[in-house]
Amino acid sequence: MTTRLRLMSLVLVFVGSIALHGQPVSRQFWFEADVYHRLSNRIQLLGILQSSQDRNLGTEDLFAGAFVDFGVQPILRPHIAKTDFDATPFDFLRFRTGIAYLASTNASDPTHEVRGILDLTPRYRFDGLLFTFRNRTEYRLVQGNFDFRYRARGWVEHTFYNVGEFIVTPFFALELFYSSTIGSFYRLSSQVGVSVGIFPWFAPDLRYVYQVDWNGSGRDVNAINLTLAFYI
Repeated sequence: MTTRLRLMSLVLVFVGSIALHGQPVSRQFWFEADVYHRLSNRIQLLGILQSSQDRNLGTEDLFAGAFVDFGVQPILRPHIAKTDFDATPFDFLRFRTGIAYLASTNASDPTHEVRGILDLTPRYRFDGLLFTFRNRTEYRLVQGNFDFRYRARGWVEHTFYNVGEFIVTPFFALELFYSSTIGSFYRLSSQVGVSVGIFPWFAPDLRYVYQVDWNGSGRDVNAINLTLAFYI
């Protein structure tokens, strides 16, 4: 099966997951700005600002986070790093730690949250595809109440067009959420989109997100997400 057929199959699974779920839908627009600064081939800094607008309720959630990423040299596959001279530790395994603050502008139910974040993301290339599996733990203090959340995200991407500084990379992702407060997995997020590298320092991406909740909220999320990534 060709790379394109594999990606088409994944998209069909994504569309099917939407069709099989019939809860009322919250239509949202998410905007995000990410700023990366590489300190070395093993360490980089990341700042994130995000706004999530719910068009049904007329509310907005704000997110601000600061993180440090560490690239980890492969242990089980050391021969790859020795033969691929362009590879850096970030191409194999990434460890991220940081803190974030979230606030909701919902006048009837304003919320504030402080969130500590740790995640580990192995990366693997096969037959022109890049596979990643992010394991994220979040230590959340929401209105003074503690909640532990685990998020497992599988991601696959393939660069179709790479000429000079212009790079086009479609991607697809599925993410599961677990909450200690709920005591089970309660959310599935599906994403499909494309990242466009325009300059070495600028790469926007546009994605469609459909999020299904099983915790009785009664509302799925149907969102368009625009992310502007800057590399300084």
